[in-house]
Amino acid sequence: MSSSSNPPAGGRESKTSRLGYGIAKVLKIDLPPQPKYGNGSLDDEDTYIEEDPTVGEWVKDHSPTVKGVWNFLVGLFPFVNWIGKYNRVWFMGDVIAGVTVGTVVVPQSSLFSISSQRQS
Repeated sequence: MSSSSNPPAGGRESKTSRLGYGIAKVLKIDLPPQPKYGNGSLDDEDTYIEEDPTVGEWVKDHSPTVKGVWNFLVGLFPFVNWIGKYNRVWFMGDVIAGVTVGTVVVPQSSLFSISSQRQS
């Protein structure tokens, strides 16, 4: 083991670090290299500055993929998942049910709503 442990240069060392380096030197302990300024701060060579993306890079990062468009459409129109597997035998029954709801239930609920507002 060598005794090459010296306090940080530049006169910026504190009493604690000078004491620590002194004890390390007496005990012949090699200390790891210290930061350039002795306080753990980074110098200009170690800092990372991220540059802003160009317009082309931004558009490329934010343009939708084919899978993303498909997932959006399936979320917006869920029947897209099952319409290809629809049983055509049920079609006439579904049409009758839709017409019944449209001609009976919707006007009936509207009239109930209007009549309940008049009673209040």
